[in-house]
Amino acid sequence: MKEWIDENEDNKAYFSEIQKIWLISSIYEKKNFDKLKDRAFQQFKDRIAQKNQEQDIYISRPNWNRIFYIAACIIIAFFAGIGVMYFTGNQRLSDQTLSYSVESPRGSKLKLSLPDGTSVWLNADSKLLYDNNFGINNRDVTLYGEGYFEVSKNKNLPFQVVSDDIKVEVLGTKFNVKNYPEDPNIKVALLEGSVMLYDSLESTKLKPNQIAQYDKQNKKTTLKTIAAENTSAWINGHLYFDEENMET
Repeated sequence: MKEWIDENEDNKAYFSEIQKIWLISSIYEKKNFDKLKDRAFQQFKDRIAQKNQEQDIYISRPNWNRIFYIAACIIIAFFAGIGVMYFTGNQRLSDQTLSYSVESPRGSKLKLSLPDGTSVWLNADSKLLYDNNFGINNRDVTLYGEGYFEVSKNKNLPFQVVSDDIKVEVLGTKFNVKNYPEDPNIKVALLEGSVMLYDSLESTKLKPNQIAQYDKQNKKTTLKTIAAENTSAWINGHLYFDEENMET
């Protein structure tokens, strides 16, 4: 009990009040004294119980301001982390080169528009490849099979078609490229504009109604004049043969 009294000034003051009750009670009759004594002792116990309860509540009651502050810091840190991951993730993704492949199966044709506005027709069993930087810092495509191109003009970014050993470079024109694995030659026919054809040995400039024929075995390119629009007749479902043998 002495430890409780010495704990703080409130306890000392209350104990002093109890002492007064005891002193005053001594002038009353024994009956009144016992009653006052019991009442004082009960008040004394109630006060101690109340103090202990208040102390327990104070200890156990959460500090909501501090909790809200800590929770806010955690939430901010969480979303900041997500933001950093999202930004760095997108940055890493944008640094990667992603390839796109468009294929036209056997027995069918396919028309598509590239991101720069260029229109491409793919003949049967043909494939076109380009990456996610197409139209941004390059206009390069890779062709397997046969494709007809109507290229949108862009003087600052040439359009390039790579097919095995040759590369066709244009700024804006219409041309047809044919290169199936079983073909002995790669053929590039120009309908409009002009193109530069680069092979492993030399470069060749084509004019409208010219076709360049690259011999895969001899690594040589030859030019001849034809009705170039016939080379793209296949996009309308027509077949065109130019100086082909009966077996072909």
